[in-house]
Amino acid sequence: MTRYERLGDSEEECLISYPDINLVSSSSLSPSSLPLLVTTTPTTRRPSIVQRILQSSRGVWSLRATSHRSTHVKVLRLLWCLALLSGEHVIYWAMIHRCSWPENEHWNSTHDIDRYRVAVLADPQLTDWYSYKQTGWLLTLVQTYTDLFMRRSFTRLHSTLRPDAVLFLGDLNDGGRETVDEEVRAQNRARFMERIFQSKYTAWNQEPVVVPVLDGDASKKEEGDSETNNDNNNKVVNQAVSGPRYRVNKNIPSTAQERNEARRAGKSVRLYVAGNHDIGYGNNLIHKMALRFKQDFGALNYEIHVGNHMVVVLDTLSLSAEDPAIRKEAQMFLDQIGQETPTLPRILFTHVPLFRLDTTYCGRQRETSRLIINEGGPQYWNMVNPTLSREILDKIKPDMVFSGDDHDWCEIGHTVNREEPVSGAYETGEKSERLWLAPEVTIPTFSFAQGIFQPGFVMLSLYNPNSLAGNNFSAISSSSTGLPAAIGADSSSGYLARPSGASTFEYEACMLPNQLRIYFVYIGLFALSVGWILFERYRWMARGEFGKMLRFMTEKTIYDDEEKWAGMPEPLGSTTATKMSSSSGRHSEDDEFEIRIEKGLDSLRSLPHDGSPRVTPQTQVSRDDVHSGTMRRPSRTKGGDGSASSPAMQSLPPPMFEIFPSSSTSPLLSSLFWKTVGWDLGHVVMVAVPLYAVLFLSSML
Repeated sequence: MTRYERLGDSEEECLISYPDINLVSSSSLSPSSLPLLVTTTPTTRRPSIVQRILQSSRGVWSLRATSHRSTHVKVLRLLWCLALLSGEHVIYWAMIHRCSWPENEHWNSTHDIDRYRVAVLADPQLTDWYSYKQTGWLLTLVQTYTDLFMRRSFTRLHSTLRPDAVLFLGDLNDGGRETVDEEVRAQNRARFMERIFQSKYTAWNQEPVVVPVLDGDASKKEEGDSETNNDNNNKVVNQAVSGPRYRVNKNIPSTAQERNEARRAGKSVRLYVAGNHDIGYGNNLIHKMALRFKQDFGALNYEIHVGNHMVVVLDTLSLSAEDPAIRKEAQMFLDQIGQETPTLPRILFTHVPLFRLDTTYCGRQRETSRLIINEGGPQYWNMVNPTLSREILDKIKPDMVFSGDDHDWCEIGHTVNREEPVSGAYETGEKSERLWLAPEVTIPTFSFAQGIFQPGFVMLSLYNPNSLAGNNFSAISSSSTGLPAAIGADSSSGYLARPSGASTFEYEACMLPNQLRIYFVYIGLFALSVGWILFERYRWMARGEFGKMLRFMTEKTIYDDEEKWAGMPEPLGSTTATKMSSSSGRHSEDDEFEIRIEKGLDSLRSLPHDGSPRVTPQTQVSRDDVHSGTMRRPSRTKGGDGSASSPAMQSLPPPMFEIFPSSSTSPLLSSLFWKTVGWDLGHVVMVAVPLYAVLFLSSML
């Protein structure tokens, strides 16, 4: 009788437990070349050694189940938790808490409620279909994350700094002037008002504070023509029957008590300036879009009493047009305000910056090295033309100018002619003109998707308890042409030194998180995670840790549980092994079995967790070998040099396929290596993704 006897001629007998194994003839493969021993032992009999190995590999020791216990996986989980908590919430809190409302050392009162605090935001420019000509899920993705950044920033800004008013310096929507679909326009307005800037919960006024008075409203005409009310909050301006007019719709909180109540309620007044992305620019200004802006956000030109200062909002977009019909309203407002003598300091807000030389230095806070150049296109221009800029400065005589449009910080100075009493001539009232300084600050965008890495806004504190008519900041020089000039302490650079001394207002920039840098950190951390896992698993396999654990598992689980299977019938096919009584024959067989276990057990790790074998083109065993898969516990005999002395072992070829590589095979070629990498990465993702989802949803609710 041969050592491997055939117990049946039908293949069904061999496929009781492993129906997917590809059987080949026993004559095609020699017994010594087989890497794996399997058995067809019924479940009612004592399991074979290989069956017990299969059971133990799934139950006692599992790489997939213990992957999360690895030190590198624990460290990566902690790093991801810290990164996500910092990048999604803590960084916003930290950036806003670095900012505080500016103060002037000459202000006597130390009570915050005595200051009127205005947060000035420029160019939120909500991303829409016009921004990148996108549609579908990509547009939704971009909109979601740009909106989320501004929502988080504004929420933290408003809850921490508690401004009395928030003024938007134009370009509210990127495609405002191009959006003709009323449904899309309504959606974008809802995004701006509710989703991002949460007007329902944080705005003192749900409707525009300053509204235009239409020509067809006779009652408003009459009220405008006979203007006798000195209260600026109820002021109606009417230069002519067909001219521009506006009305302050509601009395905004002005006293300290009213402001304190609004702050406690978390409310702020909302004021708006139109931008070229909202209504167009110059001769290409779109009349329909201008009317729509008035309906949603209020008048384009107005003057309003805020914090004992006069806030002047000027539509320089219409003023830049050559068409008299387009510029008529803004021009008449400018002429009217130029005829008034300032009784309070005037602060001018315009979307387009006033003219300056192309070489004008913008200050150290500017992010880019690009200067503001006097150039433009059909629907934009980088600055107001020189003649119009001088007209605006001469007629309004502002103490301070704020502008937007450029998306980056720029701080320069203009010269303004103001009258002052001549020394010794107070009885006669004689006055003379003198050049004074009017600083202008161009405010960076509030969005991270508009060309700069670090967005921001301006905090403006107003304090004028004595109702001074203006601030006189001495001018150092002016250009020879009389145009606005950049002036300051460093004449070589043209950098503007901020006005010092007593002032009725102070301003300071507050920068927001660098969102793109946060995303780069996430990308870098992901690369670190993958690299670290690859390194650890490569080292783990190269050191033979898998073999050590496998031998421990074999001895612990298979050989130490003999009592569990005592008394059970022997599996089919065991008669062959019992007939081998010679000592030499047994040792040879035991050695062969043990080396097969050590080299072939790695194949078993490829079995899925449902217990069924995974078959590859090389997974072929003969019918004889299927039935010879049960042997008694082997004993090892070695030669004097420590090597196995069995000829069968020495002549045994390497397994036909390996999951765990041999010393001469790179771990990168092992499927087990990539499985462990995937398991480790999966355990990190299982923590990071749910945490990110929670942080994301908490910001959107």
